Amino acid sequence: MATLYVSPHPDDFRSLLALIAAEFCPSSRPRTLTEDPPASLNACSRPTLVLGAGGSESVLSGAPAVSWYLANQGKRAGADTKQQSQVWQWLSFADNELTPVSCAVVFPLMGMTGVDKKLQQSSRAEMMRVLKVLDKALEPRTFLVGESITLADMAVATAVLLPFKYVLEPSDRKVLTNVTRWFTTCTNQPQFLKVLGAITLCEKMVPVTPKPKAATNPKAAPASPAVESTEAEANGPPKTEAQLKKDAKKREKLEKFQQKKDTEEKKKSLPQTE
Repeated sequence: MATLYVSPHPDDFRSLLALIAAEFCPSSRPRTLTEDPPASLNACSRPTLVLGAGGSESVLSGAPAVSWYLANQGKRAGADTKQQSQVWQWLSFADNELTPVSCAVVFPLMGMTGVDKKLQQSSRAEMMRVLKVLDKALEPRTFLVGESITLADMAVATAVLLPFKYVLEPSDRKVLTNVTRWFTTCTNQPQFLKVLGAITLCEKMVPVTPKPKAATNPKAAPASPAVESTEAEANGPPKTEAQLKKDAKKREKLEKFQQKKDTEEKKKSLPQTE
């Protein structure tokens, strides 16, 4: 049996994509572990899918590779070469267009990066521009490729999951009627519901406040091992070196994005020469 290593964080959209893709292939669904893969596998990130055992393992690492394999197993990667190419087109759109701007807006709200209001505002405007492109594409169709859910829908839906939960207010959703209709259709499928549960859409964009911890009372009895274990699971394991490097790359990408925006604004402000 294959083994799928995913993040325990409930908002890790890359791991969620792999888990949803796995739900579409029930006959060959892999065993799932919420931990880092063994160091011997040299897997650079989660999700990681390990195929085979006993020294003959094949390792797939990263959401695109893992989800593509699982979607193929579940016959959700396109019915022919044309559809498969369209699926890859939307995978690229999710990874290169949607994810960077979505993370730039959502991560400060979640406390994962520092708050730079100027960057956040410009990223929000760019995110809305990209979502309007998606909205136009969805106007004549129910799903992105073909007449049923494919990996294209899974990838783009998980890429916009955090914006729908934390950023896109009712006024935004009125502008993005086709995207909202499509997102609701996808996330109400049994396979999505099993992984994501029922999703509450954003009412107002505010910082995501973590649940406060109970005040420490020196006279109180020590917590039981079961309570301590529950708290440890809620907080999640410490980040690995690979995850820290990945976060650093994200911050660097956001800084470059802001520098590009600043340069464009300066060019616009310069007087035009005849």
